[in-house]
Amino acid sequence: MRGWWLGAFLIATGTWPSAARAQQVHLETPQLALAEEHQPGHDDAWLRPGTLAAAASVVPSFFLHGSGAFLVGDRKAARRLAISEGAGLAVLVAAGTLIYITGSSRRLVGSLAPLAIGGFSFFMIGWLADVYAASTGGRPEATAPNFVPRLEGELGYLYVYDPQFRYRSFLVGQADLRAGAFRASPSFATALDDDNQRVALELAFRGWGRSPSRVGTDGSFAELATGLRYHRFGNDGFAVTTPEWHIDGRLDLARVGPSLAGSFVQGQLGAALELYDFDAPGSRISDNAFGLLLARFGFGVYFGDGGRRSGEAQLYYDHRHDDFAAGLGTAGIAAGILGHVGMRGHYYVTRNWGVSGLTELGSAFVAGLSLRYRHTPREQG
Repeated sequence: MRGWWLGAFLIATGTWPSAARAQQVHLETPQLALAEEHQPGHDDAWLRPGTLAAAASVVPSFFLHGSGAFLVGDRKAARRLAISEGAGLAVLVAAGTLIYITGSSRRLVGSLAPLAIGGFSFFMIGWLADVYAASTGGRPEATAPNFVPRLEGELGYLYVYDPQFRYRSFLVGQADLRAGAFRASPSFATALDDDNQRVALELAFRGWGRSPSRVGTDGSFAELATGLRYHRFGNDGFAVTTPEWHIDGRLDLARVGPSLAGSFVQGQLGAALELYDFDAPGSRISDNAFGLLLARFGFGVYFGDGGRRSGEAQLYYDHRHDDFAAGLGTAGIAAGILGHVGMRGHYYVTRNWGVSGLTELGSAFVAGLSLRYRHTPREQG
């Protein structure tokens, strides 16, 4: 369910937050300010939110975003979704056409692929958001947690079916350590049935949004991040070291319209460098370096009360090819280009303890389940 298209979406839909407006919203209603600004006008709605409105909007909304929001009376969201669709579709068609007529030229695809992915993300997210608007009419009671924990972590099991490798079972873990606007996130994955290990460290700075030391109106944020990943394939005779840099972001869609309250979009854009080291005489890591595009977008929904019991679920596309799911196997001009799709989520059943799960599909199938913990001071949650 982070990236460069987040700012473009905010500007295109007229939802870029001004400092004065953010302060006013926070003073008026700290938790649901944006969602409760006004509710969809059911007096001029064609249908009430629910299954019937969602079913009636699925096909029309795919071709004209905003149809679902319009059906339930949210004209503001309908207008903004239609604008974002037009912008996304124009970029997608332009970039996709150039990729096609140049035969995915290596000289151009590096700059055109992010544009095509960004345009596609605008289109698909707008469609999913519109169906959500029609089916729910907005859920202002479902919000992001009203705090950001200084410590959050998980430990669990990951199943990976990849016909190219022998591993199947992994022990995985991750932690997020936060101090003010800064975050350090170490993680690991070690195979239980093969000689395969991966360790990583990500460092990030949150320039906008809620943090342990900063109050925010909702779950929206923007971060600058860098990281280093090392993945060793012991039985296969090679290892990969990957430094990376990216921008991550989230936008709570209550800012777009009240019928979208309780949902969010999330994205990422960046680049990485894969440095391969082979167990072979004469091989050198500097001779085996490849660039990697990092791009990700997703649509998600919140669960719970934003306090003790809270969670979220997100459906996403990840262009990253060096993860366990790798890229989708396709034929034709798109062969080797597409990344993988997935769904992940978590839910805290108590103040501190919860569960998380994920499933991904690319050239491999991935599924995992973890126990989750967050440190929550009594004055929070």
